[in-house]
Amino acid sequence: MSQTSINQAGFPIAVAGQVSQTREGMDIVSRFSGEASTRIGFGLAVKAGTSEHEVLLPTAANSVVQGVVKFGYNHTPGATGDLDQDSTPPGLKPNASIELMRQGTMWVQIDADTAIATPGETRAYCRFESDGGSNTKVGTFRHTDDTHVIDTRNQVVFVSGVRTAADGTKIAEVDVNFGIKP
Repeated sequence: MSQTSINQAGFPIAVAGQVSQTREGMDIVSRFSGEASTRIGFGLAVKAGTSEHEVLLPTAANSVVQGVVKFGYNHTPGATGDLDQDSTPPGLKPNASIELMRQGTMWVQIDADTAIATPGETRAYCRFESDGGSNTKVGTFRHTDDTHVIDTRNQVVFVSGVRTAADGTKIAEVDVNFGIKP
């Protein structure tokens, strides 16, 4: 007897940092984590570091976002690897190689209270510090300005509603273009 269907109930739609569409004009570049000890998760926004090709998590409202960390299978977990699988969600260790999406469509991590009113029209802000409540992860995106975010509305638009990744992380599909000035 052959299998004629696949039960997809309960399967996540994507993971943070996953490219959701390939298209002409997509721009992905190679960078490395310049963080001293902090892990950089997939699907988080980063800014330029102090040396060439270095990226860091945003630290202030005037941080200029360079792109979003793309998910990849080319990272090695474990004590001697560049991927910390024990963090939630997993993150890339200092000095890890990073694929950075500057233009394209991908799944990103979002704040806990993000509500996307109109996919295709709702613009995004990027978190640079905790709001002191439930929104604590730097580099996530959200739909409103809560004074702890960078204005990335010219560069980021939500194209889906809120979803949940396999690890429980809240994600949403966005279209990014960090070649456009903020």
